[in-house]
Amino acid sequence: MNNFRNFFPIFNNETKKPLAYLDSAASSQKPLSVIERMNNYYQKEHANIHRGAYRLSALATQSYEDARNAVSKFLNASDPNSIIFTRGTTESINLITNSLINFFNENDVILLTLLEHHSNIVPWQLLAEKKKLKIEFVDINEDGTLKLDDLKTKIRTYRPKIFSFTHISNALGTINPITEILEITKNAGVISVLDAAQSVAHLSIDLQSTPVDFLAFSG
Repeated sequence: MNNFRNFFPIFNNETKKPLAYLDSAASSQKPLSVIERMNNYYQKEHANIHRGAYRLSALATQSYEDARNAVSKFLNASDPNSIIFTRGTTESINLITNSLINFFNENDVILLTLLEHHSNIVPWQLLAEKKKLKIEFVDINEDGTLKLDDLKTKIRTYRPKIFSFTHISNALGTINPITEILEITKNAGVISVLDAAQSVAHLSIDLQSTPVDFLAFSG
């Protein structure tokens, strides 16, 4: 563990009381390799991407696209162009809701779960208010697991256009059965949005075998 901590400069600034940082899900500390790479970019490579033919712009663009390809490979995505960079999970979900605004009609239903972080609730609430939509929630069991029978029931009852749900609960640690859930939503023609903010660093996500329609997570 001490060897791992040595990768992060912030832990080298400790005085009398060792630092225990537990808020990585909200804002993670950066290892030295990341800090050095960012500094190198700002000192030697910074320029607008996709907008210039001069050397620095070409270099910045190539680095940007290399990062997109790396993320695509990490997720086994079918096309690197399906990877869209934002400032984080919350902005990604907001981008999804704003992009789909004309997809909805009045009284359409958005389906969420009782496990959701507010970042996967508030953007849908704002969209629902703007478009006069309805939001329903899939219930959970006493042990914190999702009630798949309730998911099936609510899909049959409300015929939602979207089901947006978390992969791993930030509060309970519940790991949702993605394969089973997507089988249910795909068969019902419901578009799926997966909040993978808590899972992408801990579980393998293969978009070829997990054909979710939208995936949001933080770097």
